[in-house]
Amino acid sequence: MPQAYPEVGAVARRIVIMVGDTTPVLTEVRADNELQLQEQLKHHPDLIPIEEFGLPGPMMVVGRETSMLSGAADLLGVTPSADIVVIEFKTGPENSDFRSALAQVLDYGAQLWKGDYDRFDALAVSYFTGPHCPPNAVTKGCSSLIAAATSNWPEWPAEERDQFEQRVAANIKAGAFHYVVAAQRFRPSMEHTVAYLNAVTLTGVRCHLVEIIRFLDDHNKIEAFEARTILTAASGTRTTAPSNLSREEFLSRVTGEAFRDQLRELFEVCEAKGLTLYWGTVGMAIKLPSIDKEDGLSIGWAHPTGVKGWAGLTDLTLGVDLGSLKVRPSVTTAVQKYLTAIQGLGGTPAKASNLDARTFTPAEMLQRAADISETISNLVAWAAADQ
Repeated sequence: MPQAYPEVGAVARRIVIMVGDTTPVLTEVRADNELQLQEQLKHHPDLIPIEEFGLPGPMMVVGRETSMLSGAADLLGVTPSADIVVIEFKTGPENSDFRSALAQVLDYGAQLWKGDYDRFDALAVSYFTGPHCPPNAVTKGCSSLIAAATSNWPEWPAEERDQFEQRVAANIKAGAFHYVVAAQRFRPSMEHTVAYLNAVTLTGVRCHLVEIIRFLDDHNKIEAFEARTILTAASGTRTTAPSNLSREEFLSRVTGEAFRDQLRELFEVCEAKGLTLYWGTVGMAIKLPSIDKEDGLSIGWAHPTGVKGWAGLTDLTLGVDLGSLKVRPSVTTAVQKYLTAIQGLGGTPAKASNLDARTFTPAEMLQRAADISETISNLVAWAAADQ
């Protein structure tokens, strides 16, 4: 018969798993301590079922034991849609343990709310370059949140990538975070408290309860962990993302009539050649269709005068994100020719390590406008021949 779960009195849950030709039965047991649960999520952040919170995954861990004025947050995460997740663990079964964890997670959100994007970026970098980040993590050693995100989500849609910094900043300013209390068991009174918070607090405060369950076989040799969403906030409460620019709004923000006219002509050339223009919240991207992905490959970016966009890009930048190119092999040969041609046009190499691209100032673009249009036209021809 199943044994009573220690200190709670509830019946221990069981699961059956496949191990080779055997099917051992694993029984729920208490976690050794809070650190054991943290370690599982640090190495396997996809255990947290954020899709059940209405968020796209996978979540990227950007902090563990992150120092705040009021303590150290157990885990911080961010999603490709720039939603920030604050996670606190409780291991004890008592109501006092739960109240402490809930108060802590809200307190940490309040501390984030007093910051800004640059501070959040610094918190993430301190994790990526510190001892808590696993040595085999793709984010290990990253010098910025954007660089880590690009490494962690190689197929990150350009529209989300373009709006990432603005969305993170907007969520911080609004204090719009997802709060998760993770434990092995929750009592009904605990669920009632979180349901109350979700019902009466302002839009942006969303609390979730997730059980992280530890299982062992009878010989204490096979161990497994499972995450179950016990309670989640109502869907549809995400903060509104900044609105995308229109073509005319973008051009109206470009200083210098000659540069503005050349950009307008370049956009017309691109559309005539079958390229897609994507208008983001602060800039735009020129996208080359491929048979590999529905979302085209960005081969150029432009930003209004004085604006820094994704990866610090300014003015006109031509090139590609290497991670995006990797998953679009059908255009690789054509793009390599394009990159070689772009290098011959001058410009300044982009600083981001994930980009093979060159940025052209307004003066440089005006000088090489015809060559730039010809190079892009050649790229379309090369790609069509290869596909």
